Amino acid sequence: MSIPILLQSAYTLAATSILLANALPPLKLRFIAYGKTSTIAPSSSSSLLDKAATLTVPHRWFTHFYILGFGVSIFWAVWLVTGHGVGGGGDGMGIEQTLLAWACFAVQTARRLYECLYIQKSGPKSSMWIAHYLVGLLFYSATSVAVWIEGSAALAAFDFSPKTLWALINAPTLKSFMGIITFLLASGVQHDCHAYLASLQKYSLPQHPFFRGIVCPHYTAEVAIYLAIALLAAPQGQLLNRTVAAAAGFVATILTVAAGTNREWYRRKFGAEKVKGRWCILPGVY
Repeated sequence: MSIPILLQSAYTLAATSILLANALPPLKLRFIAYGKTSTIAPSSSSSLLDKAATLTVPHRWFTHFYILGFGVSIFWAVWLVTGHGVGGGGDGMGIEQTLLAWACFAVQTARRLYECLYIQKSGPKSSMWIAHYLVGLLFYSATSVAVWIEGSAALAAFDFSPKTLWALINAPTLKSFMGIITFLLASGVQHDCHAYLASLQKYSLPQHPFFRGIVCPHYTAEVAIYLAIALLAAPQGQLLNRTVAAAAGFVATILTVAAGTNREWYRRKFGAEKVKGRWCILPGVY
């Protein structure tokens, strides 16, 4: 099995598992929500599910995702530029696409790392289930490969030097232009949302314009970011890069579920009228 197919299968299996857990009340209650939306209190119950639900790590460990994602991106860049190859990839992406997709993922993880370290706040008692943490680590490790694996043939054939890299700077194609614009706009929206949320008094209802129609616009932006990378990395004749699109599908699944949980938490805490008219993540759809 090729690496792209393996990654696509893994993303699809993970997304399916999340949907299944969200559909089963005993699993949803214990394992889907985290942080402020969690309704599980420490328990002395002998139930296996209850005991599993108490296996948590500090919520601030989210920072580890971005340390790992950015660090592994740099590792692969050095590995490939210094002439090491990776078999089992693909030959659909051009060298410009491959480098753009890699750069966007590196920028995304670097920005999120900055936000976790200097902008966002996490309560000392806030936690997440250990499986969420492990899945996050696996996602960022896998996606650091997904963004370039279908261009591995182009990377292997390219002679890296300042001169050849400079020669790649040309007017963007329409697909690249749309991908870059979408990536930059979605990144700006997400950063603004995170900065605003960090400025709020703990557990208050967001009133920023981005939040007036959507409960979790920062989640919407996250999905748009990965779709933009999938567009940038699309091989000739394809609208999206299948491997990165599978990663975007996983992101959309987990954040759609999380957005629904957040809307329900806001409804319980502030009343149904306060969230009336606010979509969870995608206006007109959910």
